[in-house]
Amino acid sequence: MKLIKKTLVFLSWMIFCLVKSYEGIGHLRVRKFKNKRKVKNSRTLF
Repeated sequence: MKLIKKTLVFLSWMIFCLVKSYEGIGHLRVRKFKNKRKVKNSRTLF
């Protein structure tokens, strides 16, 4: 059970870091993608 909890915490931390990096770096990319693609495709990223 301890290993499962550790892996869940690690995965949640990795996802949190990825989301933060996506928010920081992805702002310029998201604006470009919205001009090229529709909003439906941007929802699949989340």
